[in-house]
Amino acid sequence: MSDREIPVEIQQNLRRWGWIGNSLRLTQVVLGVVATAAGLYVATFTDFKPAYTKIGTFIAAFCLGVLSAFNIGGKADSTRRAWRHVTAACMMYKGDPTFTLERLVKAYTEAEAMVGDVPFHGLDPKASLQRGSSEHRGGPTQ
Repeated sequence: MSDREIPVEIQQNLRRWGWIGNSLRLTQVVLGVVATAAGLYVATFTDFKPAYTKIGTFIAAFCLGVLSAFNIGGKADSTRRAWRHVTAACMMYKGDPTFTLERLVKAYTEAEAMVGDVPFHGLDPKASLQRGSSEHRGGPTQ
């Protein structure tokens, strides 16, 4: 093994990406379980007060909305993929004297691109308007 040290910035980001990836996966699981439980509650216990049904429906919709709007599962996957990519490069850097620091930094840059930004998949008003106008074109005229 080589005595070459991994740059501190890369080590710190590896720890951060590991924590973020695990936290996002846990968030995904918790939101999914809560949404499922709230949906089952609403579907099963329909004889309860309407307020409880509304609360259960809101919780299920909120959890599913957060999951899909921010693509939490996809972000967890990309963060873990970036972590694995840089971890492999670090192993090569420490174990293979021909693996240069430049190649390690390139792998880190590629991993940064894998992590990317936080997506938001909200409603696209233009797409809704286009769908609505195309539906009216095929319908009866007034």
